[in-house]
Amino acid sequence: MSPLPIALVTGGSHGVGFDAARALLADGHVVVLHARTAEQSWDAAQRLVDGGADPTRVHPVDADFASLDSVTLLARQVAAEHPVLDLLVNAATIVGSDRCVITEDGNDLALQVNYLAPVLLTRGLEGPMGRASAPRVINLSSEPHRGGSPSSKDFTRSELALTMLTNALAKASTAVNVDPGGADPKLLHLDETRAKAVLPSPRVSDQPVVWPRLTLTDSGLQPEDGV
Repeated sequence: MSPLPIALVTGGSHGVGFDAARALLADGHVVVLHARTAEQSWDAAQRLVDGGADPTRVHPVDADFASLDSVTLLARQVAAEHPVLDLLVNAATIVGSDRCVITEDGNDLALQVNYLAPVLLTRGLEGPMGRASAPRVINLSSEPHRGGSPSSKDFTRSELALTMLTNALAKASTAVNVDPGGADPKLLHLDETRAKAVLPSPRVSDQPVVWPRLTLTDSGLQPEDGV
């Protein structure tokens, strides 16, 4: 096992995910860098190394969140290679379109990539995160969630779902000794250059949303009692 803290950053090939990965590397983490394809993840890893990152601390991985099987395989791969995981940054996102796109799993594409996949990935990494001394999960949402409803556009609805999940976990924090926090970066799928104009520092949040252990129940993802 690595003596350094280990972080998995999804959507790490560009934008906030890439900046978060760069900041974590500068802070001494080993970063498991996720992108949709192997080419994208390796390209992003090379850009980080070219920028001065230690190549031994950048581990590119890939998974297409349009397939829940791919998400499950990613969780298994990360758990097998990193028995202890200190931080998960759910930064992967796509913007919905006017055209309805249904995944092979039968879900709306934006809802699956932006919400269902992060939930499944977080659940799949419960084991390695449970072994960390102070595990953290950071969910990145965006301003359009404020206009979300079950009948709203797919992207807005997916952002609302992720925000509601995070808020629900935060409200349960007293019972499970969680230290919740949130970030409101007001970013909507910006590329790296535009993101920097809004977010001068690559550090997304000084107080990320944290929960040590999660359990998937009939009513959804819940923090375990007594943690």
